[in-house]
Amino acid sequence: MILAVILINTICLCTALDDYTQVSYFIPPGPLSGRTAPLHSWFRPIRIHVHEVDLAHHLPDVSSQDLYRELISDGLDLIRQLLQVFPVSDTLKLEYDYSKLCENPLQSSVRLCGQKWSNVVVNEDCGVREGFQIPAEHMAEFRIYSSETEYTVDIPGGAGINDTDIVLYVSAKSLDYCNVQNAGILGFAKICKRDQFGRPIASFLNMCPDGFSSASKAKLKDTIFHEILHSMGFLGSSLNLFIQSCEITNRQLDCKFLSDYYTDSYRFPWHVLRDNSPSESDYRYEIKSTNALTAWQHHLGCDTAPDDGPVWSVHASPNPARQNPIPGDHWTWTSMMGSLMSPFVKEPYMQLLDNMTVSWFKDTGWYFVSDNLTQPLLWGKNSGCDFAHPVNYCQKVVNGELQDRFLCQQSGKSGCHYLHLHKGVCTPTESRVPMCRYYKPDPQGDCFTPRSVTDSLEEFCQECRCFVSSLHEVCVLPV
Repeated sequence: MILAVILINTICLCTALDDYTQVSYFIPPGPLSGRTAPLHSWFRPIRIHVHEVDLAHHLPDVSSQDLYRELISDGLDLIRQLLQVFPVSDTLKLEYDYSKLCENPLQSSVRLCGQKWSNVVVNEDCGVREGFQIPAEHMAEFRIYSSETEYTVDIPGGAGINDTDIVLYVSAKSLDYCNVQNAGILGFAKICKRDQFGRPIASFLNMCPDGFSSASKAKLKDTIFHEILHSMGFLGSSLNLFIQSCEITNRQLDCKFLSDYYTDSYRFPWHVLRDNSPSESDYRYEIKSTNALTAWQHHLGCDTAPDDGPVWSVHASPNPARQNPIPGDHWTWTSMMGSLMSPFVKEPYMQLLDNMTVSWFKDTGWYFVSDNLTQPLLWGKNSGCDFAHPVNYCQKVVNGELQDRFLCQQSGKSGCHYLHLHKGVCTPTESRVPMCRYYKPDPQGDCFTPRSVTDSLEEFCQECRCFVSSLHEVCVLPV
């Protein structure tokens, strides 16, 4: 259970992983004196086991199945280049959720069950909403203890999964969120199980079958990679679980959570601020972890570290007082437009794996992360530290106090998208910050698709770009 109680600018945290799987990690042989982890030399490319869930049933077209497998394989190849982990030493076996099965935990430990619920249905799902149950052969045995050392096996374990650091369950079910009108949802990913240090070791990825059949291959490729990054931990539920440090104790890996290590909330990897508005949507999470904040500083061209980090999305809170915002699972569109991990997967040439996202994975403490796959993000590049304050910055643009090449002033005005590949119309970047406006690209207004035009001076070609000009054709009539 992760408990985060947020009252205006006061943050109270309790980090505890009740539902986790105790994993044994490989410790290199030989003396360990003076050595600490994580160390690059101990890490290995992450080993990912893919388990298909009724894929042929939910995606009956064989060519679609083959394409899905191809894109999953391509995405995981990139992940193996990007992420290295402390390798799991034994067969990976996932543990049952004690809170669902155990009626009477021994007082000395919530991980020792003294009595199981008699009428409980024994299965381990990865979300009731998704209707997916983890195969029994992947589960560890469930023990009932009469003392801290004496136990009987109440539920036998399966064989587990060999040579694996994480298992990815993939499906193509038509779930509820696939059918939300006008939502345009192509896929979804969630974490099923974490290890004792918070790293995902089992995740579930689902692609909506109707959307899969209609989207372009390039769009599907980016969407699947986006969802795989979620399955590796890029979620709001991970923010409390960043690792401060690790060491080897009695030949066992031992890591401390950042939120347990510090009592000062400003040392947490995120901070909650609220804009001057009664609306809950005006809360914002700002990522303050070391690598992400440094990358953000470099991106904006700040001489000093900005007060605000790149902005993380917020889910609406069920609290009627609206004082406990729930972190979302993406960068905000206003702060990180063009990032592959912003909420909307656009056309491939509009989104990329940026340095702030890669730095976020570094800051988790779970991975050794390569920089070789990062691409330069153009949105907000060299805009200065003020760009880190989106509400204030955008208000200055709207008021005419500031000229900006990424944002526009007047809603509905025609102009060029900031990449200059499309014509666009000045539109709010997102509903929570209506004063932040950009030239939203017109899908039919691209400049790079060659076509003939007879009624204007425009040209359309692969090298053509959008620009705003006062040029116009003048017809001079003879006197």
